[in-house]
Amino acid sequence: MTHRYTVTAMTLHWLMALLVLAMFASGLTIKALPETSAWVETLRALHRPLGMTILALVVVRILYRMAVPPPPLPSDLPLWQREIARWLEWTFLFAMVAMPLIGWGYVNALGKDVTVWGLFTLPVIAGTEKETLLVLDLAHEYIAWALKYLIGLHIAAALFHHFVRKDGVLAAMMPNRRPAGVPVAPAAEA
Repeated sequence: MTHRYTVTAMTLHWLMALLVLAMFASGLTIKALPETSAWVETLRALHRPLGMTILALVVVRILYRMAVPPPPLPSDLPLWQREIARWLEWTFLFAMVAMPLIGWGYVNALGKDVTVWGLFTLPVIAGTEKETLLVLDLAHEYIAWALKYLIGLHIAAALFHHFVRKDGVLAAMMPNRRPAGVPVAPAAEA
């Protein structure tokens, strides 16, 4: 592999990775704490706008991905692995759109508004029927579990490329790392 991701693609990837980890941490902590804990509302006040931030970033990432294709995968990578990589990427993006939309609807089904960083309130997208609340709650939880497994697969594939294939796929997404096969640019003369 001789190409790198653009700085924009790397920034979106790693920023979204950090935000998704923050979402998992806040979501799991909210579920673990007693409802009467003072931390629950604080974490919810962080969790909701983080979700909307991820939604906005994933839309930017999809548009950017459509405009600027990623570097090609190694030419010797079997077709089935290429297809799994493509499927995994689009499944990730779908889940990262669905998750915050379902969370937004869930909060509305609780009879509450979603405010984004205190700047604006989103419109209501779901009714307050008990059935709506139950379906959205389950969907939010199932997609969260699916995302955890997808993240595990993604990490395993990146490590496979780095340690087994040694083909530069992981290095192509790492800031300040040169993928295998990419020559070092000659130093500028003083």
